[in-house]
Amino acid sequence: VGAPIGVLALSSVPENLLRITISLLILALTACVVFRVQIPYGRSENTLIPVGFSVGALVIATGMGGPILALMMLYKAWSAEMLRGALALFFLLIMVTGALGYGVTGLYTAERVGLILLVIVPVLFGFGLSNMIVDRLDERRFRHGVIAFITVSSLVVLGREMFVWPVD
Repeated sequence: VGAPIGVLALSSVPENLLRITISLLILALTACVVFRVQIPYGRSENTLIPVGFSVGALVIATGMGGPILALMMLYKAWSAEMLRGALALFFLLIMVTGALGYGVTGLYTAERVGLILLVIVPVLFGFGLSNMIVDRLDERRFRHGVIAFITVSSLVVLGREMFVWPVD
């Protein structure tokens, strides 16, 4: 449901501002998970609905937001299989909705379609490789790997958005 909101946000809010804000939020949530800070209503199942809505909008608007949902699931102590399955289904629904929304709003260009086609093979390769790696990890290592990946990728995005100015 949040995906159409994300399409509207993408066309009306500066993308770099959204990315900076999301990166800071993700880093704050990561710290809460790592240091076991109690988040009000964080363990309640009712938090998944607003978080899912918000993440749907953020993913479509900026390509970011998935870590927020993953962190919420880690905070709730979901197993690795449950986390992977829930995220896969969530992203399948989000990407289908987003693709339809992009088409309706005219956000597809020849360049974007070309880039999509270019990355299909590496994405499929990465999917297969990650399945082989993750299947060999125990719960603790999986959790640490997810947290490390979320932290590093958020810092990279934050650094890029804050310190690399676009050249026009």
